[in-house]
Amino acid sequence: MTQRPYLDYYTSAAIVPVHQDLSDFPAHVRRRKALYRLLGLSPLTFRGSRILEIGPGTGDNALATFTFDPSSYLLLDGNPSSLLEVRQKIASGALDPARCEVVEGDYLALPADSVVLSRQFDIVLAEGCVPFQLDPVAALQSVARLVTEQDGILVVTTTDEVSMLSEICRRYMKPAITQQVGDDPGRALDLSCTVFASHYSNLPAASRPVSDWVLDNILHPWSRHWALSMSSAIDALPDFDYLGSTPDYTTDWRWYKSFADPREGWSGVASQRWENVLEFTLDWRSTPPADGSERDPIGAELVRLCREFGHLVDNAWSADSYANAEEVGAKIGEIHGLIKGRSGLDQAARALGEFRASLPTLADGDLSFPYESFPAWWGRGMQYLSLSRASSTA
Repeated sequence: MTQRPYLDYYTSAAIVPVHQDLSDFPAHVRRRKALYRLLGLSPLTFRGSRILEIGPGTGDNALATFTFDPSSYLLLDGNPSSLLEVRQKIASGALDPARCEVVEGDYLALPADSVVLSRQFDIVLAEGCVPFQLDPVAALQSVARLVTEQDGILVVTTTDEVSMLSEICRRYMKPAITQQVGDDPGRALDLSCTVFASHYSNLPAASRPVSDWVLDNILHPWSRHWALSMSSAIDALPDFDYLGSTPDYTTDWRWYKSFADPREGWSGVASQRWENVLEFTLDWRSTPPADGSERDPIGAELVRLCREFGHLVDNAWSADSYANAEEVGAKIGEIHGLIKGRSGLDQAARALGEFRASLPTLADGDLSFPYESFPAWWGRGMQYLSLSRASSTA
């Protein structure tokens, strides 16, 4: 039987690796408010709305979103550990039991009599649960169908091999970890946390523990075709209009009156421009030129090379073997050659070159290579995208 990404892994390990730092709850709310603002959604958008959140995990993000005063909030998850945590928040009153409801289920296999299918939703939130599915585009379209209202809002996350390149490199370190600890998942988690704690400390705004990151990105088996890019997500939903994203990469100079022509739309511009900026998702420290100047796009070639590299890493990860180390090194060399000298990508290029130099050490099962640049290199990982169901008004 094919393992369901996320759901079977989380359930078998009895984990919910998406805990958020709630030690300063007002700061947690500010983070979510900032995210929604970048997506074109103010707190007023949520007030009085009927919300469905798919894969709420611990319910920590729901705590913040619920402060915006929705009329109802349905939380759908198939992981027993997640259901337990969310139900505890409702039982304790942290989430209002009069307006919040938990439903157990897999959003990709909802039965016809599911309460989810009988409700109307103004806003559907699907964070971190569409990419990495066996068919991310089909998963996205399944989620979109649950936005039942005209002008209703969908918030999803996207990610691809470019924005995840730094983590794919780290994922290649898993066979060396296995060489040291064998098949003991507890020891694998402990050693991974030790190895990557110094890396993770370079993300000052990270809001979940390194152990959760390790479970999701180092020890979690990924599906072969897990990626869902920003442009792919936009293109997959022609009945929705682009609303906003993080990063906010679009600047639209069209006159608003031009939208009286029904042929004018919002999604086309957003989809087309993604290729010109996606190279900057390689490194969270890089941004496009401030003057808005254009340069030769490398997006398509970069995606191809990073995807091929990702497949090589997946093979090594699955086999717990460095038999393909020579191919991996050559592919890293191609990526390095493409980005070297590109303005804004110098730190990523340096880190990637350093990682390539460490491959012989890793092949010996040695995790002690003296990295200097690589631990500080992180891509932009996950992007957020908001869309609204297109109005049928002529």
